[in-house]
Amino acid sequence: MIRLLATLLVAAPAALAPEIERQILSAFAPGDAPAALEALGSVPDGKASVVFVCGTGDKARAIVARVEGGTLRGDPLVVGEPMMSCGELTLSKPFQTKSPGQPARGTVVATWSKGGKTLLTAAVTFEPRVLAWTTAAAPPGGSAVAPLSHGRPATALCVRQEDGSWDTISWQEAAGGWESGAGPCKPPR
Repeated sequence: MIRLLATLLVAAPAALAPEIERQILSAFAPGDAPAALEALGSVPDGKASVVFVCGTGDKARAIVARVEGGTLRGDPLVVGEPMMSCGELTLSKPFQTKSPGQPARGTVVATWSKGGKTLLTAAVTFEPRVLAWTTAAAPPGGSAVAPLSHGRPATALCVRQEDGSWDTISWQEAAGGWESGAGPCKPPR
């Protein structure tokens, strides 16, 4: 897979500060908050960090939040669907994505896996915002989500589908967001 997607193993993350954990949990609707949060990793972004946590309890959930100066910035973001466990997290090297009329955004591909089996893969911007996610298994030595960038900010992602095919996810004006609609793709090597 291209050098940009060389996966970095995430070292054991520091525990979340109690105030940040409280802020993230209080952002959920009553009765919808996870029982607790488990820190999985983070990516620095200037004075802020994008933190990846697992909401534990009845159904585990992958959650991403932006933290700056000990304060949650914006709402935490639930990625994908509930899981039995979030497993381990790996993150790609940061890269840039761009939507028409918007500035380039720092982005990573995050992969949650357990025992070598991919549970969830998502392209997440540092805002945070999910551009695309899939539960499809990653190909050997690759990722189930890859930017189609050729050295520039990516304007499209190649995302593996459950049936093993690949679909292009890009900005779709009619949908007002990153969606399928540009047809099949081949992930970069």
